[in-house]
Parts: sequence; C-alpha cells; structure tokens
Amino acid sequence: MANNLPNAALANIASERDLNNISQCIGSNWEMLGPFLIERNSKAIVDQIKEDHRTCLQRVYNLLMIWRSQTDNQSLARLFHLMYQAGTSVTVDWYEIAHKLNIDIQHIRACSQLNF
Repeated sequence: MANNLPNAALANIASERDLNNISQCIGSNWEMLGPFLIERNSKAIVDQIKEDHRTCLQRVYNLLMIWRSQTDNQSLARLFHLMYQAGTSVTVDWYEIAHKLNIDIQHIRACSQLNF
C-alpha cells in the first residue's frame, strides 16, 4: 500500500473508477447507506435503484454515482466518513477498498473521525 500522500488521495474527488472499486467492496444491506449518502428522498431513490438494476454491484455503484452527483464535497474522505456513519449495518470490506485504491487503511479509518 502506498504511504506517499494518502491524505492528498483522500481529498481527491471520487472518480467513476474509484466508485466502481468501492462498490465491489460493499455487500449485504447496501440499502442502509441510502440515508447517509442521499439527503432527500433516500428511500424512493433506493427503491428506484432496486427496480432499475439487477445486481448488487450495479445497485451500489448507482447509489454512489447519485451521491456524487448530489453532493458538493465529492472527496473520498467525505464518502468514507458517510459510509462509516452507517456503522456495522452495512457489510464493507475496508481492507479491500484500501487495497484497490492504494490508500493506507489507517488513513481510511481516520475518515470516520473527520468533521464536515
């Protein structure tokens, strides 16, 4: 894992590739992320995603893309902060995210303590 400038990497805007990699690491109960990522009408949006997309991977990816389109702060740090707010109700493989994005796991964990 890269330890060079991980904070800078977390400040980057989440790219489509990042969101695709992250979506591969989110499993059961992905719907529970909805209220944390989507400010308005999260239940309706999640229901629409479920109707429009067949696989869990497609559903999670689309949820993350909607988050990115509706938020002013599109940084990875902000996304991870929000994902941590969902707690253990959502299955997230944080180690795999760290590996796929080449970011130290300790820096990803630190996002849970950030103030936005």
